[in-house]
Amino acid sequence: MPPFEDARYTAMALTVRQINSTKPSTKIITLSDGLGLELRISPNGSRGWRLRYTRPNGLPLHSSIATASHFDI
Repeated sequence: MPPFEDARYTAMALTVRQINSTKPSTKIITLSDGLGLELRISPNGSRGWRLRYTRPNGLPLHSSIATASHFDI
């Protein structure tokens, strides 16, 4: 069964309003959709998309996809 059909997993889509209203802070801010997609906002204001996943051996990994400037929201 895919994880999004399992009641143990709660996913909440990232909204344009949530992304645009989140401002940089003194620490890195991570907005997540609950299924592995993350938007990281750095203190200098840069934004980047990452994908969180688990390898078959159980090791959790992150993979950077692109900077947010590559996508029009």
